[in-house]
Amino acid sequence: MKTFLAFLMVVSTILLAVAKPATKLIIHRDDSLLSNLSAADIEHSMARFAYLYAKLAGVVGEVVPQNTLFFVNVSIGEPLVPQLLALDTSTGLLWVQCVPCINCATHSSPTFNPSMSATYTSLPCKSLYCRQLPIINGCDFEEHCRYAIPGDDNTMTEGHLATEKFTFITSDEGISDVSNVVFGCGHQNRADLGKRNGVLGLGPDHESNISLPYQLGSKTFSYCIGDINDPHYDYNRLIIGDRAKIEGDSTPMEIHKGLYHLSLEGISVGEKRLNIRPGIFERDSMGNGGVVIDSSSTVTYLVRGGFEPLSAEVQSLMDGLLNRVSNPKRDDHLCYNGDITRDLTGFPVVTFHFARGAEMALDVNSLFRQHSPNVFCMEVLVSHQMSLLGIMAQQSYNVGYDLNGMNIYFQRIDCELVDE
Repeated sequence: MKTFLAFLMVVSTILLAVAKPATKLIIHRDDSLLSNLSAADIEHSMARFAYLYAKLAGVVGEVVPQNTLFFVNVSIGEPLVPQLLALDTSTGLLWVQCVPCINCATHSSPTFNPSMSATYTSLPCKSLYCRQLPIINGCDFEEHCRYAIPGDDNTMTEGHLATEKFTFITSDEGISDVSNVVFGCGHQNRADLGKRNGVLGLGPDHESNISLPYQLGSKTFSYCIGDINDPHYDYNRLIIGDRAKIEGDSTPMEIHKGLYHLSLEGISVGEKRLNIRPGIFERDSMGNGGVVIDSSSTVTYLVRGGFEPLSAEVQSLMDGLLNRVSNPKRDDHLCYNGDITRDLTGFPVVTFHFARGAEMALDVNSLFRQHSPNVFCMEVLVSHQMSLLGIMAQQSYNVGYDLNGMNIYFQRIDCELVDE
């Protein structure tokens, strides 16, 4: 089986499709809707955070992501049916909406009809994948495996577990076919998928090995995010398999309750190491807390003991220079009158320090976001439960996941250079 798959990741929840080149689907954001999208991202991130915490607490097993910023362009079946799938590192199952589809979410791709594909096969209930599926499962009257995934904000997907051929567009303008990929064929779906037709799950899944990196056998993948606010950036990349970019600073990762956890040891603003109590970012004896890295959350969350020193330092730097703007929905949301490009020139880099010396440096575009022409906000919020590293903080990095060595790698790079 070919294990090198380089996918094009595409932005966003508000879509204008432009084929450039013809073999790739590029989706651009409408810049005129930037302020509305930013507000929606905050609401989505709050809901996403709540349900990732519910997953950590064991209340739900999987999460149906909503309004994810990054999509993956794939095709399924024979003949090929193009699909846009949400990139999600906190969900293990790959699933798409299928005919017959009851309460299907609105999407831009054709709904996949398994009866029209020559390569579709339903899995029986006795199959290993069905018996080990770490979510609600059962059988239909023909002894075919059924699944159901509850999600956030009363969302869900339910259908049959099956195998199918998936075709991926590679970064060198070619295609790569992978046969017999186990996926969920969703017949009942309640979710605001933002024009996506399903989810490409890259989450950790030791029990059933249903996540795509486990199915391919290599257990490695990497993604590189450029600028989430640039609708014309064409070099966002996802690579699954032996050629994943596992380079840069490494830090140990742990898998807990189906989520990727990192060991955050401190935060600096410029050369100043913040006074944060040691161990504040660790999980407690009950398994609560810790730091989760997630591809479907836009903003970053820090527990209060880490957030307050960062917030205080940022406010100290802004004091006397810019006027703070209150957010009636969140007191912890630091917003200011001004323009990031004009008013934050020379603002110090905020660095997250992880175990074994790995660092992630957040410049102004990874820390702040322009919410309107005259207001920008720091996209780090306070949490009472756990910390979460969102995709905005991961901009300008190639992030490599090595599930064999249990390490995550951070390499600061222009994503255009990843293919070289």
